Amino acid sequence: MLSGIGPRDHLTHYSIPVVKNLPGVGQYLKDHPAVFLTALMKGHLFNRIAFESSPTLVSAAQQQWNKDGTGEMAKQFSSAIVIFNKLPEIYNMPEFLALPEQEQRYLKKDAVPSYEALFMGPRFPPNLATLEEKEYLSLVVFGMNLQGSGTVTLASANPDTAIIDPRLSPTYLIRGFSSKLSLIPSKYLKRLIFTSKVLRVG
Repeated sequence: MLSGIGPRDHLTHYSIPVVKNLPGVGQYLKDHPAVFLTALMKGHLFNRIAFESSPTLVSAAQQQWNKDGTGEMAKQFSSAIVIFNKLPEIYNMPEFLALPEQEQRYLKKDAVPSYEALFMGPRFPPNLATLEEKEYLSLVVFGMNLQGSGTVTLASANPDTAIIDPRLSPTYLIRGFSSKLSLIPSKYLKRLIFTSKVLRVG
């Protein structure tokens, strides 16, 4: 919007020249909440704690990465496992059945996930205390296709204040279905991690 692309009335209110009148800019923001989980593990499956705790190893890895893009830095932080999954049990929830029929049909499509999960992320929180004989596995769970829809508008035409302090009305999790669906994936994956073979023998 600071570049002049957005709702004409809103831009002219702050004397921003209108390049393109697009009323939808700043509208229809969708819920995409995330939950961070970190599981302490047995053994040294990833050897991350030893690596992250050693300035010498980190410095050497950084030099190797700068040289040819290989080494421990590539191994530790170059990849992640991401899944997009559905939760068929939500289809019998009263909150789901209360949605418009068209929305129910959309959410039941094979390519429409209920949640996204990312494994192998960084330690969270970053100052999490760990033991030398332990390793950790991080997981981030994102709610997908929730029903809340918010808006963002400019606070001024000054880039220093308009970006840092926009007027945001997220309306996150205000609907029953969104509130329910935001909790189920994290509970499901927490149970998966803490009862998994990886956690017990990794």
